[in-house]
Amino acid sequence: MSSPSFIEHFEEVRVESARRLQAQTAKNLHALGVDDKTIQAILRHEDVGTTQKSYILTLPETVTQAMARVGRKLGPCAAPVWQIRASTMVN
Repeated sequence: MSSPSFIEHFEEVRVESARRLQAQTAKNLHALGVDDKTIQAILRHEDVGTTQKSYILTLPETVTQAMARVGRKLGPCAAPVWQIRASTMVN
């Protein structure tokens, strides 16, 4: 088996670089708060599932920040269940 030619190697690098650029673009857009369907359109994916599974990583701090925003909008009724139970327990 012969080693790949320069052109073949260049094509592999170019495809891999394009994929990395696409992945980084998706991650940056997601971090900026752009919704998944818009990222899908920008990346020209047919299915939003491709965008979500392959390019968008949900970090724990993202979930925490989202829950904090929900809590601020809903107020006291959004308190975690364990806090509600603890405050309503009778000794």
